[in-house]
Amino acid sequence: MASGFHTSYLIIGAGVFGASTALQLAKQYLPPATEEPIRITLVDRPVVPDHKSASQDQSRIIRADYAEPLYTRLALEAKHLWRSDPLYKEFYHETGLIWADMNKTCFTKDVITNYRHLGIVKNDKDAKYRLVPPSEIRRLQNGVFSRAELGNIDELLLKESSGWVEANKTLKKVIDAAVHTGVVKRIEAEITRLIFDDDGNVCTGARTADGRIITADSIILATGAETAKLLVKSAPAIPELHVGSRLSAAGLITGILRLSENEASQLRSAPAFLIAGGKSQGEMTISPDRSTLPCIMENERDMN
Repeated sequence: MASGFHTSYLIIGAGVFGASTALQLAKQYLPPATEEPIRITLVDRPVVPDHKSASQDQSRIIRADYAEPLYTRLALEAKHLWRSDPLYKEFYHETGLIWADMNKTCFTKDVITNYRHLGIVKNDKDAKYRLVPPSEIRRLQNGVFSRAELGNIDELLLKESSGWVEANKTLKKVIDAAVHTGVVKRIEAEITRLIFDDDGNVCTGARTADGRIITADSIILATGAETAKLLVKSAPAIPELHVGSRLSAAGLITGILRLSENEASQLRSAPAFLIAGGKSQGEMTISPDRSTLPCIMENERDMN
């Protein structure tokens, strides 16, 4: 019979949320911060990031452009870390970002309003922004966007203080940093079911695919799109635990364009490109090895 163990914190999922939570908890509980030893267990499938997870990607855009003020403030704090923290800064490339609001919503105006409310001016190092006509975008980087289909929009938001990161490499380094503290133990396993107490009111642990039982004082789910299935499978008779209509699904289509040497040279330091406004959005940013150009389109759909 497979053995099990007890831990202080059990974090299921070693993607962006799970790995960063493990690292921050480890920093909080490093000796001599606590008299009692704290043990943190981070569990995920053997391949991290898993190809099914949202954290699996070569590159991700780093921005602080949100319609919600809270997201804007938090993203600005994160951007400061991307620039300055030795853990992250080697993977951050500040090439700029272009926002194209193809549906002419109020998105770009909301972004600028949030910056002003936070006291951020146009030339602030964390938020260099300006509204520019399509003609200026087409002249950037020796005309790399000269043939861009920009519809009938009058202006685009150009953010010089945004960029992109090498996503997979960053995630792996965060996990390594968490484990290196000596407080976090990483387990390679697939969690198949959560375990509840006899009354079915309290989650006490989880079961792995190979039969191990891991119990914990606190259980944190960082399981992304797997959350709905895991909760239904673990507690079919407790509907209030089920996701139901609290989450919506989003489909992503990614096209990979292989670049010639000349194209790669043109795009090497080009701004990332985002299509905003409405339920359909997209993005385009060069891959870390500069050999391909992933083009992503996402479209929200109600799960129900």
